[in-house]
Amino acid sequence: MGGMGGDSGGGQTAVEVMVPGNKVGLVIGKGGETIRQLQRRDGVKMVIIQDDNIPSVHEKPLRISGDPHKCQRAKEMVLELLAEREVKVDLKMSAVKPLHVNRAIHFHDLIPRFIQPMPTF
Repeated sequence: MGGMGGDSGGGQTAVEVMVPGNKVGLVIGKGGETIRQLQRRDGVKMVIIQDDNIPSVHEKPLRISGDPHKCQRAKEMVLELLAEREVKVDLKMSAVKPLHVNRAIHFHDLIPRFIQPMPTF
């Protein structure tokens, strides 16, 4: 584990974050780039514990090891990454309003929800 030595002799630790199965690829990133950047930036080692590379809906543990303070910071960064992606997906989904085929399409169906119609007098 080169480069993981304690600079203050504080010891090493390992923490785990449960990553939803459908978000494992987000944490790893294309070609492993995201997880490498997280490891470099926070000075920790990260490993996703999985039996195989087959996508699954089951949570997978992400083990973060290194200096306790750095591990905690890395854990927070991973949780922020997951939460940020969740918010982006929610925003995209809330902007989509399905139009029903069996009814007439009205003009107000095409206006985004956040725009209020002007009152009529």
